[in-house]
Amino acid sequence: MTGWRDGALCAQVDMALFFPGKGESCAAAKSICRRCEVQFECLEESVAQAIPHGIWGGRAAVERRRLIAARHRMQQSFNNEQEVA
Repeated sequence: MTGWRDGALCAQVDMALFFPGKGESCAAAKSICRRCEVQFECLEESVAQAIPHGIWGGRAAVERRRLIAARHRMQQSFNNEQEVA
């Protein structure tokens, strides 16, 4: 188990809250994440591992996919600039 998880607020509640069904609200899970001191570490791990389901670091899977895509575009842009330089 990753060390940051020891301080995660989600460990204190029913994990089902972080895996809402289709059409169910994720607002309660995101509210817990906003108050969590390890929110950033959680989000980073979920993005790095491309975790496909659930609320991680206060973001739903579709939001994390957007972050991954944005990071990929930024990396491509950086690589292109390095080739020109």
